[in-house]
Amino acid sequence: MMRSLETEFVLLLSNPDFSKKEVYNLKSKLKSGYIDDYFKKANKIKIILSDKKEQNEEETSNNTPELSVYEKQIVSQVEKLLRTEAKLTVKQAVQLLFENLELSPLSKRSFSDQILYLIQNRDGSSIINAAHKIRNEILHNKESDHWPLREL
Repeated sequence: MMRSLETEFVLLLSNPDFSKKEVYNLKSKLKSGYIDDYFKKANKIKIILSDKKEQNEEETSNNTPELSVYEKQIVSQVEKLLRTEAKLTVKQAVQLLFENLELSPLSKRSFSDQILYLIQNRDGSSIINAAHKIRNEILHNKESDHWPLREL
């Protein structure tokens, strides 16, 4: 008897090694747009396991993959924080963000490609937190230049 994909998924979720919290966290991630990321990762694993890497390279060179909702949200939020609000150049924004996350930036890549690279290597919340931190430091430093404290 062959089991369906849905049955396999239910069996996976019923695994007693996973806590209720882990299952709940997965459910939350699936609801918030992570599902596309899981399908992309699964496809990559399938290609590797079936040794069809060459076929994948041909497909990706012919069309650029669509960004998932999650990826679009991260890129948009980071761009808003660093480029719009902090008024950083692309180079400055990328450099500060990568330094903050203790990674080396990619050379000659677009802003969104750099952020997508970060998404593959760090979780989205740490990327957003780093962008907030950089933005706040820049805005607070600029404010202190314009409004010096006077001595009483």
